[in-house]
Amino acid sequence: MHGKLRENEEWNPPGWQLPARQGATFSEVSRLVAACRRQLPVLLAALVVAGITGIVYIARQPRLYTANSFILLDNKRVRAVESNYDVSSEFEVSASYVDSQVEVMKSAQVAEVVIKKLNLLGKLKREKRPFWTRIWSALPTISGSPEDSALQEATTRADADQSSGRQKQMAEAIEHVQHGLEVKHVPLTLVIKISYTASSPATAAEMANTYADAYITDQLNAKYEATRRASRWLEERLGELKQKSLGADLAVQKFRAENNLISSGGKLVNEQQLSELNTALGTARAEGARAEARYTSIKNIIDTHETKAVVSDTFGSTIIEQLRAKYLDSSKREAELLARLGPEHLSVQNLREEMRQYERLIFSELSRMAEGYRNEVNIAHEKESKLSASLEKLIQEAAKENELLVNLHDLERESDTYRNLYQSYLQRYQASVQQQSFPIVEARTITSATEPGRPSYPQKSLLLIIFLSLGAFAGTCIGTFREFRESGFSNQEQVRDELGLESLGIVPIIKNVPAPAAPGLPAGGSTENLPSNTAATKEGEEERLVPNSSFAMNYALNHPNSTFGEALLATKLVADIRLSGDPCKIIGVMSALPSEGKTVFAKNFASMLASRDTRALLIDGDLRKTELSRILAPLASQGLLEAVAKHSSLEDYVHREPGSALDFLPAVSRRRIVHSSDILASAGMQELLSEAKSKFDYVVIDLPPFGPVVDVRAIASHVDAFVLVIHWRRTPRRIIRDLLYEDELIRSKCLGVVLNKVDVKKIKLFEEHGSRFYHFENYKSAYYLDA
Repeated sequence: MHGKLRENEEWNPPGWQLPARQGATFSEVSRLVAACRRQLPVLLAALVVAGITGIVYIARQPRLYTANSFILLDNKRVRAVESNYDVSSEFEVSASYVDSQVEVMKSAQVAEVVIKKLNLLGKLKREKRPFWTRIWSALPTISGSPEDSALQEATTRADADQSSGRQKQMAEAIEHVQHGLEVKHVPLTLVIKISYTASSPATAAEMANTYADAYITDQLNAKYEATRRASRWLEERLGELKQKSLGADLAVQKFRAENNLISSGGKLVNEQQLSELNTALGTARAEGARAEARYTSIKNIIDTHETKAVVSDTFGSTIIEQLRAKYLDSSKREAELLARLGPEHLSVQNLREEMRQYERLIFSELSRMAEGYRNEVNIAHEKESKLSASLEKLIQEAAKENELLVNLHDLERESDTYRNLYQSYLQRYQASVQQQSFPIVEARTITSATEPGRPSYPQKSLLLIIFLSLGAFAGTCIGTFREFRESGFSNQEQVRDELGLESLGIVPIIKNVPAPAAPGLPAGGSTENLPSNTAATKEGEEERLVPNSSFAMNYALNHPNSTFGEALLATKLVADIRLSGDPCKIIGVMSALPSEGKTVFAKNFASMLASRDTRALLIDGDLRKTELSRILAPLASQGLLEAVAKHSSLEDYVHREPGSALDFLPAVSRRRIVHSSDILASAGMQELLSEAKSKFDYVVIDLPPFGPVVDVRAIASHVDAFVLVIHWRRTPRRIIRDLLYEDELIRSKCLGVVLNKVDVKKIKLFEEHGSRFYHFENYKSAYYLDA
């Protein structure tokens, strides 16, 4: 229960009812905006520093210029020339091919071509050979001497060192040239962009154009070298294929001659005869089938004796056509007469007899034709039989030649293969020979580099934006760090949320300057040269007067309508309400740490109470420091300690402030008091306060800080109420939380908190929107008359 609070843990003593926290509201947004406004000077300072740093950095950077050259990878331009010689097939340029060419341009081989073309190697510093190598090379050679081998070995080493030096020099030159090169593939095109950056515009343009020319030259050399190697290999291969093709052809002819395989038109004679007989047999079989079909058809008509089935077009006979026409004409006339005369009439009978005659003639002609068709069928079958016999005989003869033909066909295929290979290689060889004479590649320069008019580096706008962005980031980090380091109380809401106490008011920053002397007292607080009329007597004793103190100590008296005076009135009002039943109110003014302004507040609070026709007593209860006594009663020789010891009445030690009729009881000590808490908690102190309650309406005690010493806890039981003075934004919140949490009596008697040393110009940045002090600037000039 009484342990220390953990870091960032809110204190919520028993009996406290804190309002429930809600999510992101307008107040939280206003806090964020206020935080940004508070840290705006830091951000602006960081931006200014970053801007100045960026300008200095840009001014110190060397000026570099970039020239651009563009190359198009296009094989369509040369395809018309190449197609005449069948040099290459259709070439599809893909993105991977373009990227490959980009890497070729970045290669050391192209860079070496550029170096040689511009003679850059001679412009670089040449590496000197070792001294001993130059000495050995300068010595004359002696023929046949014992030192000849050693001299030769030294010379060889010198040459090797020189060659190694040239290679190293070339490598350094390549690295130097490639340092300013940048090659990119323009997206969705077949264009390559060559950019070169140098300190001179002319150098940049020259290097970019030279790189483009070097790439095209490298492509020509690579194409020529590849074609030359291919031609050499094809030439060697052609000789082998020619010999093999000739040998294969001779083997075919020799096999034919040895096996009497006579051919005509590319085929053997037996194969041709077999093919012809097979064709003739097929024809004979087709003709026999047709003749048999006609004979069968006409035989069926004769057997059924169906006159209607006789169709002249079927047989192609002129006689049958004439007889059928007469038969149809008689049938037509017979039908007409039958309808008029009846079936028994003689004319009808004659027509019927005539029709029967025509019918006999038709079938007689059909019989004759059927006999002819039967003869054709017999002839066709006889022809088919003879052809079948001849074909069978040829097949038997051809079967004997099949084994020979298999070997022959194998030899012919081998011969054809070698012949085709030889012709193909011969064509390729001729094409490669022709291609060597065409210095054409699939690349051309479409835009040459020109001298740039403005430097490409440093990019002033971009660098300045980067520096400003870094400055904004640094300022934001610093501001955020400062916000998180803000551990003190900055507004009344923090006092209410973390301590459960109300904020009584704010006290602005007051400069502690000397004030003019009050009437009846000289400036500086001395009473040695007081006029005789300023020292009244009371029962034969000289009255003790408080000299004019500093400006801060009398601020409330000189400015009663100020912000300070309003805070004092609010404290008096809360004390009158909370302690309404007490005729005399004993109020202790305390702070958590030293130098928070509680002494100035206690003096002004007591002076304000005394100036309002009330009897007020101010007691310097800080026995360890007695700062208030040194200011208000510098010449006092006795005070609180003597009053507690009851050497005499309280009135014998009280000093009077002329301007407010305030009575002041100083604490005078010639040495440092060690047991001050015992004095404050003693019975004598209790009796002193009891006496004071009978004579005064208010007793204000300036107490020491209750953080480092225990004096406040010692006198807590003798005090009716406490006023806690907190340095605005300076006193850590956790210290006050812990101190109040450890002593419930002090917390329960605390009237509230006064935020001291407040910068009223900045308070709006820390207060929540709509709070009392957020609109401080709006009514300060109308209601507060601050100096």
